[in-house]
Amino acid sequence: LAQVAELDSNLMHSVMMTSEPPLFYWQPSSLAIMQAVQRWRAAGLPVAYTLDAGPNVHLICLPEASSTIQDHLRQFPEVKQVLECHPGGPTRLLS
Repeated sequence: LAQVAELDSNLMHSVMMTSEPPLFYWQPSSLAIMQAVQRWRAAGLPVAYTLDAGPNVHLICLPEASSTIQDHLRQFPEVKQVLECHPGGPTRLLS
C-alpha cells in the first residue's frame, strides 16, 4: 500500500516535469528524504511518502512509529520543521 501512495505522487510529479514548460518541485533534500523513507521501510518502519505541488515531503505512518520517524527527519539539516497531524475522525452531519 505504501508503494501505491508513492507511485501516485511520483506519477503526478512526472506529468509536471514533462509538461511545457516543465515544473520541477523536487529539491535535492526532497529526494534524500524520499530515498531515506524507502530504506526505513525496508528496515521495518511502517512509513510512506507523498509530495504535493511543492518540495515538501509528507510522511504517512502508523501512530506508534511517529516519534521514531520524527527523530529520523530531524537528522536532516534541511528539515526546518516537523509537523504532526492526525485523521480528523468520522463524518458527521452538520445542520
